[in-house]
Amino acid sequence: MKRIIILPVMLIVLFSSSAWGLEQVVRITLPSSDIRQECREIKIVPDRVVSPNQIEVVLTEAEVARIMSRGYPVEIIIPDYSKYLRQLFSQPDFAAYHNHAQTVAFVESLAQANPDIVRVDTLGYSVQGRVIQVMRITDNPDQDEFEPEVRFDGLHHGDETPASEVCLWLAKRLCEGYGSISYITSYVNNRDIWIAPMINPDGRESLTRYNANGIDLNREYGYMWDREGGSQYPFSQPESQALRSLMDSRNFTVAASYHTGTVQISQAWSYHYDRPYDHDAYNAVWSIYSAITGYPHEQGSHCMYYINGPTKDYDYGISGCIGSTVEVYSTKNPPANVLNGICTLNDSAMFEMIRVAGQGIAGYVTDSISGDPLWARITVIEKDWPIYTDQNFGDYHRYTLPGTYSIRVSAPGYQEKIISGITTYADTCTRVDVSLSPQDTSYGFRVVLCNVPNYNDQNHTVTPHSLGAPDGNFVSLGAASQSGQRDGWIILDMGPAHPVFNKSGFDLKVFEGNDGTTEACSVYVGNNPTWSGPWEFAGMVNGTGEIDISGTGLSQARYLMLVDDGDGSYSGSYPGYDLDGVVNYGRPQEASVSIVDYNFDPVLPYPGDSAELFLSLSNVGMANATNVNTAITSLTSGVTLYDSSYFISSLASGDTVDLPAFSMSFSAAMPLGTLVDIEVEITGSGEFTIMDTVSVFVGFQEFCDSVENGQGSWTHSGSNDLWHITTHKSHSPTHSWYCGNEGSWQYSNNMDASLVTPPVVIASGCVLEFWEWYEVESGWDYVHVEYSTDGSNWNSLRSLTGTNGSWQQASLDLNSIPSGTTVQFRFRLYSDYMIVDEGWYVDDIRIYNPLGVEQPIGVNPPGEKLQIRPVMTLGSQQMIFEVSGVSPQNPGQLMIFDVSGRKIFETDLIQPGTYTWEQRAQQNPVSAGSYFAVVKNNDQRSYCKFIMF
Repeated sequence: MKRIIILPVMLIVLFSSSAWGLEQVVRITLPSSDIRQECREIKIVPDRVVSPNQIEVVLTEAEVARIMSRGYPVEIIIPDYSKYLRQLFSQPDFAAYHNHAQTVAFVESLAQANPDIVRVDTLGYSVQGRVIQVMRITDNPDQDEFEPEVRFDGLHHGDETPASEVCLWLAKRLCEGYGSISYITSYVNNRDIWIAPMINPDGRESLTRYNANGIDLNREYGYMWDREGGSQYPFSQPESQALRSLMDSRNFTVAASYHTGTVQISQAWSYHYDRPYDHDAYNAVWSIYSAITGYPHEQGSHCMYYINGPTKDYDYGISGCIGSTVEVYSTKNPPANVLNGICTLNDSAMFEMIRVAGQGIAGYVTDSISGDPLWARITVIEKDWPIYTDQNFGDYHRYTLPGTYSIRVSAPGYQEKIISGITTYADTCTRVDVSLSPQDTSYGFRVVLCNVPNYNDQNHTVTPHSLGAPDGNFVSLGAASQSGQRDGWIILDMGPAHPVFNKSGFDLKVFEGNDGTTEACSVYVGNNPTWSGPWEFAGMVNGTGEIDISGTGLSQARYLMLVDDGDGSYSGSYPGYDLDGVVNYGRPQEASVSIVDYNFDPVLPYPGDSAELFLSLSNVGMANATNVNTAITSLTSGVTLYDSSYFISSLASGDTVDLPAFSMSFSAAMPLGTLVDIEVEITGSGEFTIMDTVSVFVGFQEFCDSVENGQGSWTHSGSNDLWHITTHKSHSPTHSWYCGNEGSWQYSNNMDASLVTPPVVIASGCVLEFWEWYEVESGWDYVHVEYSTDGSNWNSLRSLTGTNGSWQQASLDLNSIPSGTTVQFRFRLYSDYMIVDEGWYVDDIRIYNPLGVEQPIGVNPPGEKLQIRPVMTLGSQQMIFEVSGVSPQNPGQLMIFDVSGRKIFETDLIQPGTYTWEQRAQQNPVSAGSYFAVVKNNDQRSYCKFIMF
């Protein structure tokens, strides 16, 4: 049998033979030695370069056929890669490997055995619902301290199994050595160490590179993301979202992301051939790791190939963390008897990463008046690339080589400060604390996400040049080179304490850098830091221009998305709009009181119910507000208001107040699904009048179509449209929508065909569910689910490629769509110019609210009213509820839902009294946040909202 060394796979193909088609390891002979160009021609990235014109790669059978049809000589090395892996893992030598369940048990056992230094948190859940965990290992794991933070993560690619084992090894060594080995004890006491061993548990269970949606997770990260790996937008998958939540909430100094398939330390950048501004620091840190392990170290785009969206580029690009990909073994799945050697080889190197995180400049940033910690940006001027303080604790840790530096410290709403002459030394940190004085004007604070389309080595894309005051340095957004590809864009965070306020006149100014050409960009505003928004169009600037956000309907906006207008050249040094900076004009100079939060109790009332409206007001203006009166009026018939106004004598600038509840009731005759609008008028001593509207759904009317009653109000169109109703395959009972040809049971090439639902009004917590069967060319053809609020602009909810092989139910969370929005959904099949499969069947489509699927209550029967209310928390993961109105003759059920409407707990109730929900006793502990408790029986229902911490 021929042998192969399999390096990291960087393909847009899918790896599960059961779900995504048969994969094969093949050797391809290329017509020239320009491997990079040849691979671009055939749309693949090699796993291994065998010779100047030979590569080895894992491909599906369809991909192999496509390559051979173009005349390339192909030699099959391993005919069934998944079978090969299964055979390897059936050998006794693999007993030391930990699958997902064993990894969870391993992590929990470490936490239970070492409660003083280990905490386990849930970062999120995989596509198939498997928990993604992270361990925090430090001497006081329940609190933040003045300590540099270090991260180790593993197994973005599910078939690179040793990647999680080195993480578990490190966690075990830290726990076993604490208190007995002096250097380990010192590191645990003086560092904040985070270990996430298994980012892709679904891929690990199926031994595939990709997650269960067929997406390469290490192409998902949002710094210079550019559609690689099958995703349609950055952080589209729950697994990458889970790690992002950790990356964005902490201020890591050094990070290692583990992979296998070669031996290499791959440093940032991978998206560009330019050296990062901290290339000397990268080399200093990772040369230590290299010297211990023998792994070569180099910038990813130099030692491997260009890729977009890996963790290391996001680590450094967004937060200045010295992060790298560490490839720990030459094959992806070696026998388990080599695991001890792999882990031992990396042992000292991992501890060195923990050690070096303490070298450089460190300190606190605080408000000069209050002394409160600030979320601030720290830029070593000689390096010109920022890091950030801890968002809550205010400390920062900036790795530097020994030398003398100056730092620039800035925060939204504060005067910038420069400190010079800071000398740093080896193996220690120089303490520099900084206090900042308030000011009203602020600038772009932090890059959140960015995409500069079309690989272009001439565009140097220094994204921090978009931050701070305009200074003549700028970042060029880039323009699209082909129809249908989105133009370059960047998302900026203006800072949580200093958003853009809607004032009289202009609210912000966008500055274009001078590249000799005046260009334009569109400006969008929003309060959700994701690519998919929702975003409100605020206007367009041609060159430098001002923006008034009053037309967006938002009173304030934290995030800006700037999108190139697409009419310029996509090549050259400065393609697209050249963003120099954004100036936020600050808060209104006069008093200005607005709603900053509201909620209804219950969250989903029904006709005949009573409810309470809770409003939180904030004076966002610069002057104190006096004689503030808040009055409400119903804009919807059938609503009776029992409280119409509340008065407060004064509200100081920057202060927030929670008003007493406004009580109301809804007519029993009100139709299900009525959107009730409550107009709120806030006035103050003739100084201002603010009008706003809050809304709540009263009941909810589902959308449900079994496809048994014809086309109805559905529509379909597009290039080579083949959508129609068929009886060939269905989930239930006999009909489904099908995109493909009857008889041949294949779709066509060059398709872009869409099936569109009738308009639907979305309530809070809704989900879209449907059953589907699909088979499309893996990596090249896709099935997309999208939504639109205007019938023209479409946003992605999900994208898949390959095949699922059977009828499966999809459930898509619609929380990104504001409640009360009228939307349409479309199912879109896209195909390229060659190779077709059977296509896509969709059946039993339903849009509903998990909290509102029971029948409306009507009038309560005689006897005690069914009620539930939260009493107290008993520490993390435990909650006491008081329940009344149940009895052995009238039993009920207690259900717990998360904010997306997913049921996470249910139990029967027989006696009234108090009930303790103890999540630590459950299989999957919940994360901190808001939840809903629902108690119901045959006649009644009651809701409450509570917080877990």
